[in-house]
Amino acid sequence: MICLRCKKDKNKDEFDFDPAVNRLSTYCRLCVWEQRNELKYFCATCGERKHVDKFHEDAEVRGGVSRCMKCTAKKKKNEREKKKRAEYIDRVCVTCGTRKLYAEFKINAKTKDGLHPVCNACLEIRRTKNAR
Repeated sequence: MICLRCKKDKNKDEFDFDPAVNRLSTYCRLCVWEQRNELKYFCATCGERKHVDKFHEDAEVRGGVSRCMKCTAKKKKNEREKKKRAEYIDRVCVTCGTRKLYAEFKINAKTKDGLHPVCNACLEIRRTKNAR
């Protein structure tokens, strides 16, 4: 039997049974394995085409355009470092007008800097007033 991919004459035991067409596969096991391992995705961050194993499992769900594991790790590391630096930077609360550290504000993904505009103390005061 001839494999349609490598064009080599091989024994029947080198082909898998394909239940979809109820006969032996047209590609040998070796060619099927090579074809599966050729799958490459495009990393949206570094712009390189990399093997599927270099991406997280959810990359396939998003159509193969995702961030590779290396770029994902780099991004997370940068976010952690940015957060550490931000803990020492102060910010002004829009309610009380006092300058406080970033750690004294709740996280809010909808704002540009990722923090709630009102400090924790003012939020607590607002909550107790509304609870009455």
